[in-house]
Amino acid sequence: MHSHCDDVCIGILTNYGLNSDGGGVKVYTKNLVDALKELGVDYAILMREGDPTEKEIKLPENKILYVAKAIKQLDGLQPELILSQGGWFTAIPAMIYKNRNPDVRIIYLYHTHYDSPNTTQEKIKRTVEKLLMTFVLSQFDKSTVCE
Repeated sequence: MHSHCDDVCIGILTNYGLNSDGGGVKVYTKNLVDALKELGVDYAILMREGDPTEKEIKLPENKILYVAKAIKQLDGLQPELILSQGGWFTAIPAMIYKNRNPDVRIIYLYHTHYDSPNTTQEKIKRTVEKLLMTFVLSQFDKSTVCE
């Protein structure tokens, strides 16, 4: 793997940017970024919502387009570590990047729980998402839940 650690060492794929209404996920990301800065670790955030800071790259809010653009951005950034947090749309680009760059390490964070589905359509959607995420997360190095 080619390393550009002097430029970007950690890629963060997330729904909420630092200037968004992202609630707890935004607070977690801000605390992480503050700690990375303190340690002198470089990073880039690939986000969907909010106004980007100088270290954030705003990607489309459409989840399919986010996946495509995130893959392209990761190829350019060449991070050694990826933190993926959010849904399938942040996990899939990380998985594809890792399949092409086996030395990269990926951590996936769950920040919330899901409410039980109420309708048949919601149950089908949740089942498909669960199967997809089971496969995607099996490709990752670490998966954890933040409560």
